[in-house]
Amino acid sequence: MKQSPNFDEKVELIAVDVTDAEEMSNSGKVDLRGVDAVISGLGNRQMFIGDRVARKGTKNIVMAMRDAAVQRIVAMSSMGVNDDKPCMEWRSEGKFMAALFKTVSRREYKDIAGMEKDLAATDASDINYLLVRPVGLGEECVPRDEFFIQKKKFDDVLGPNMAKMDVGKFLVEEALDPTFERRAVVIGADPAEANASFAVAGMARKEEKEEDGAAVDET
Repeated sequence: MKQSPNFDEKVELIAVDVTDAEEMSNSGKVDLRGVDAVISGLGNRQMFIGDRVARKGTKNIVMAMRDAAVQRIVAMSSMGVNDDKPCMEWRSEGKFMAALFKTVSRREYKDIAGMEKDLAATDASDINYLLVRPVGLGEECVPRDEFFIQKKKFDDVLGPNMAKMDVGKFLVEEALDPTFERRAVVIGADPAEANASFAVAGMARKEEKEEDGAAVDET
């Protein structure tokens, strides 16, 4: 994002402790008055790395939103949380993820799951949330300007690895022009890659992927 030529003109960076209610108030460092929507990426599912601030931080964000009469929040969550069990049910890695959440990543799961439940418990009259559960965020994945939603669990499959930029595009679009309201969605890459290895899935550019598909059709 910082590579954008308009970054300095359009983005204002403010360092804030999201767990500090005073800093997150409209009288503190965060002033949400005049804001159309909030995108939150507080969920952290990386064990042993960083802090667990999703639940407490989101509570403070919602408080600031109410003070400023902002209704829309799009929050990053994680696959395998709450009613998304088992995650990636079409792949064996889903069982591994479930095992992690029950053992070494219990703290991460509890924080993110609590954040989801708190948003679900808000009043529909003042908070319009969307919880986004990405299926894999590969560091080396190539942005394709596309994303896919799992419409029905156990029926629909998704590509297991997608670029962070494509997830970001979905977050922004849903923040500004909501199509999913007060619910959670699982988002992933092209379903055609559902059973591809993580070493391959998400690595080809959209044009290359389409060319490979056309080559297969011709043979």
